[in-house]
Amino acid sequence: MEIKDAETILADNCTVGCHNPTQMQADLDLLSPNVASRVVDKDAIGIGCTDRKLVVAGDPDSSYLIDKVLNVPGICGGQMPVVGSISGEEIETLRQWIVDLGDSFGGTPDGG
Repeated sequence: MEIKDAETILADNCTVGCHNPTQMQADLDLLSPNVASRVVDKDAIGIGCTDRKLVVAGDPDSSYLIDKVLNVPGICGGQMPVVGSISGEEIETLRQWIVDLGDSFGGTPDGG
């Protein structure tokens, strides 16, 4: 089984009809290169969710992207992806990607 990186996981699961350059649901493109530049420290979109950051570099537990994938109570809209699901292994890859972004985006483990 091939081990996928975070950007591949997002591209494979979140872009068909939803988050690609021509169909940017919630103004979000998860297909084009350099996804991190479009999600780190960016506000979530949706009534009651705009106070959340899509990705807090270094802090997956404060990152709304993870909440959407895990279908955490209180998210705006439904679980992502809408069709299919992201495996536990892939979720861990996304979490580690967010942790690793803390180094490149100057985040800290507490999200501050």
